Amino acid sequence: MDNISHYEYITKSNSIWKDIYNNLKDWYKGEVSIYPAGIKTGECIMPYIVVKYDGGSKLSSFSTICDYYTLLLYVPKQEYSLLEPFIADTKEGMKRLKPKVLPTHEQTSSYYDDEVKAHMVSLTYKNYKKL
Repeated sequence: MDNISHYEYITKSNSIWKDIYNNLKDWYKGEVSIYPAGIKTGECIMPYIVVKYDGGSKLSSFSTICDYYTLLLYVPKQEYSLLEPFIADTKEGMKRLKPKVLPTHEQTSSYYDDEVKAHMVSLTYKNYKKL
């Protein structure tokens, strides 16, 4: 069982992560589950997305930091054909956060995760903020 109280706690702070999480929940309107990293367990029976903060770095001599966020998209083992449209739809939904959250145009090739019996692709996004 997923730890719902943890979701509620983690989404109460003001953050870009929260904006991404809430945007995807609104975009998919319950048709796709959205999870923080480390929460979802068990076999994949429906498509879902994990939203993960992926660190950041200072931009050369500027007073700006670039934070990265990764979306891990999963589809069940037998539903590989859903992966490409799922990616396209997620990218479309993320456009609603421009210019606050921008794509890095980094996308991994599909990976089969035997532990959850799912195909996974990750998409990376970035946010610039002043130091």
